[in-house]
Amino acid sequence: MSLFALPAQARGLIDQCDAYLRADGRGWQIGWSTRNPSGSYIGWGEASINTPPADVRHGQARVAAYERALNNARVEFARTQERTVAVEIMRQVFNDDRTPDDPSLGTKMSRDKVIMEKLATLAEAEIDEKLRELNVDPAAITGRQVDARRSLAKDAISKTITTRAIQSVAGMRVLNTFESLDAVGVLVV
Repeated sequence: MSLFALPAQARGLIDQCDAYLRADGRGWQIGWSTRNPSGSYIGWGEASINTPPADVRHGQARVAAYERALNNARVEFARTQERTVAVEIMRQVFNDDRTPDDPSLGTKMSRDKVIMEKLATLAEAEIDEKLRELNVDPAAITGRQVDARRSLAKDAISKTITTRAIQSVAGMRVLNTFESLDAVGVLVV
């Protein structure tokens, strides 16, 4: 992992995670990798335990930190999937040849900008066809300006990207957990 300035407890969790990924000659990596089991995605999430170890609520805080860490790993996976799904859809709809790690797909705003640029190049008849493919009836928006149609197509594409990315989180499972007195880390696959 290439993380810059980390608090000591987070660095300890990262070290534990790295040791686990390398143990027994695994050579696994965070993210998508052919070295991971079946080429799968391995993700990471962490969270602080918000009470000191002497506090009677420390056990509950550990459980809450675990849930937050797992949620953080899920969110990161969903973001990764969103980029992958965006590339798939843009290739289908716009014959786009970019890869999932293209910087122009890094944020929702930049993806929306790219989608709008691509939509601007499509003729109105093609927009209608793409709307039909996305289960939007172009007859329902007859008479609207091309910009409104493009916006509707962009919204339908964005919804499809988000829906597919969120649906993929269902297959995620916890691979291992790591803990210190003040933080919890979760490794997912």
